[in-house]
Amino acid sequence: MKKISVFSFFLFSMFAFSQIHFEKAYFINNNDLKTECLIRNVDWRNSPTTFEYKTDANSEVQKGDIKNVKVFEIYNEAKYTRATLNIDQSSDDLNQMSTKYEPEFLEKTVFLKHLVDGSVKLYKYDDGGYTKYFLETSDHQPKQLIYKPYLLESDAKAYNRTYQKQLQKALSCSKISANDLQKTEYKETDLVKLISANNQCENPSEDQKVVAQKKGIINLSVRPRINFASMTFTNANQRGQYEMEAKTGFGIGVELEYVFPFNRNKWSVILEPTYQSYKAQQTNNDGSIFSDKASVDYSSIEFPMGIRHYFFLNNQSKLFVNAQYIFDYNLTTKFEFIDGMGRLGNTLEGKSAQNFSYGIGYQYNNKYSVEFKYFTGRNILGNYTFWSTNYQNISIIFSYNLL
Repeated sequence: MKKISVFSFFLFSMFAFSQIHFEKAYFINNNDLKTECLIRNVDWRNSPTTFEYKTDANSEVQKGDIKNVKVFEIYNEAKYTRATLNIDQSSDDLNQMSTKYEPEFLEKTVFLKHLVDGSVKLYKYDDGGYTKYFLETSDHQPKQLIYKPYLLESDAKAYNRTYQKQLQKALSCSKISANDLQKTEYKETDLVKLISANNQCENPSEDQKVVAQKKGIINLSVRPRINFASMTFTNANQRGQYEMEAKTGFGIGVELEYVFPFNRNKWSVILEPTYQSYKAQQTNNDGSIFSDKASVDYSSIEFPMGIRHYFFLNNQSKLFVNAQYIFDYNLTTKFEFIDGMGRLGNTLEGKSAQNFSYGIGYQYNNKYSVEFKYFTGRNILGNYTFWSTNYQNISIIFSYNLL
């Protein structure tokens, strides 16, 4: 309980001291008044309906709302324009997929994100469950490009690809062939490439803006560690318990991390194969029915998989927290019991169950980090009915990013 309380304290400290980034920006209100300001850049994954801003670095934080803001832009980062339009509500989820070919429109007022600005404009709207793209030409308001998966009576999946005909009608560059349109998938990279090529073809001197396509980041780190491990094991029938020696040991792991390209690279998924070992013994002098001595020899390769969240302090330093679910592959798991005459009693070969870990750490310059990690109890005698263990570990991990 005390260990959890300490972890919670450090977690609270991270939230308290992590830096909030306000960047140069502006917004235009319903009266067409443009206000230069600083907007908190959270690199929205889903299309926002509000944003936080300050008129200068020392002013109070205020909130902009879709009801009173027509346009807002963080310079060189992102621009959003308010629009009231019809949006197809059809789901891409197989369990909720429609059986209708036609889009199922609902009028909504939303902020559209600018992807390409020019003679033909491309926008994106993301509501978590689906991503829709919108096209605007000089003589039309933004209109959704229609792409809809749907189910046939045979439960086979089919697709409404009306967006390809819409693009053919809207794009006037003669260099864009029917084959180019057919190969264009309904995704950001393909649509941005096609529409920016059309604008450049039609108006080579036009100053068009294209939002940079953000990509995820892959990190590969070597992670040696110091382990502080302990173990108790019990037999449910005999109602006895052994408290094994607490041991300090060493381990090493390799972490593969993928950092998502949204929310300013604050979220990632991690996989961390790790070698660890624990050897200990205990003498029983309490007169119980247990043998006089017990020893354990345990080594394994852990496969922790989980998520990580970063808190930026400045351009070089950041804090992070992570949570992982651990699969454990046993290399050696051997328990031996010896009586007072030196005779070998029971010998048990173990098999590990899964458990969790929670980490908190500091990273410098995307290269070096140190992490404190707490592991929940693990039963490494999961293949026995009456025998069980509670293997616990706390690690201090040092990390070096190879990429």
